[in-house]
Amino acid sequence: MVTYIQKQAGFFEIEEHLDARVHRIGYNWDNYLNGDWVLLSDGQLDFREENPTASIKEVWDMELVPPPPPQTLEERKEDALRNVEQQAIARLDELFPNYRVNLAATGLLDEAEAVALLTEYDGAQDAIYNALAQAKAGINDAKDGKDVNDAVDSFNTQIYLL
Repeated sequence: MVTYIQKQAGFFEIEEHLDARVHRIGYNWDNYLNGDWVLLSDGQLDFREENPTASIKEVWDMELVPPPPPQTLEERKEDALRNVEQQAIARLDELFPNYRVNLAATGLLDEAEAVALLTEYDGAQDAIYNALAQAKAGINDAKDGKDVNDAVDSFNTQIYLL
């Protein structure tokens, strides 16, 4: 039994060596990245057997990559604040594509349509920014990751009910 790695196939075990006349056979990591079939060494196979959850790269290098350290509460808050701000902008754009607001603002719609659209836009914008302000306050006051998640979930619920 021999084991190859290939970018689309992952780990591939087969009884005999692949035929180089039929398959692109490589010999290094760059060949693997280019889609070639690369045979694993006995040492790599031993490493894989000892570390069954190791990634292909970890098996190739015969070294486990340590997991990233968990986020601190402050890092989690910063990520959540960035996320809710981006979602607020995206939701407003989704509800009111720029071209519609620009049409109303430049007078290319009749007056009644423009007033209705801009009034609706202003109301949605106010609602989204109020939800954003509540979310930011909840995130900043959070005592733990669950509080951060709760503030983000509440924000998502509010803006997608519009």
